[in-house]
Amino acid sequence: MSGTNGVKKSNRMALEWIRKSVDAGCAEGLNSLGTYHVMGKGGIERDVVKGAECFLAAAEKGSHAAFGNMSQAYARGFGVAKDPVKAAYWAKRMADHQLLSCNEGLLAEARIVLMCCARSSEMLLGSCSS
Repeated sequence: MSGTNGVKKSNRMALEWIRKSVDAGCAEGLNSLGTYHVMGKGGIERDVVKGAECFLAAAEKGSHAAFGNMSQAYARGFGVAKDPVKAAYWAKRMADHQLLSCNEGLLAEARIVLMCCARSSEMLLGSCSS
């Protein structure tokens, strides 16, 4: 593994800094901690439920990256019960933010999630013909 500017890459060291940022109340730190739980990085055992809990806490604190993570979690039932309405809510939060920051890649992803969630909701309600 190689890092940057001669610093050796270390997931364990990164996790230490992530935990410090969480302790300081950083929403993005919570989102990163969620990623470490989901991927089982830095010596943490893989746990998608704990990952989703971190993503939700980060999203509730305003992490824009966590908005997308929660949308995906609810859309796929990854660490939480599958819920197209909640998936659409978080996708809309992400899309609203992306409209402000003009990040076209994430905006396109948010639009796809919203379309999929809308289709899932229609199928659940029986109004979709397919």
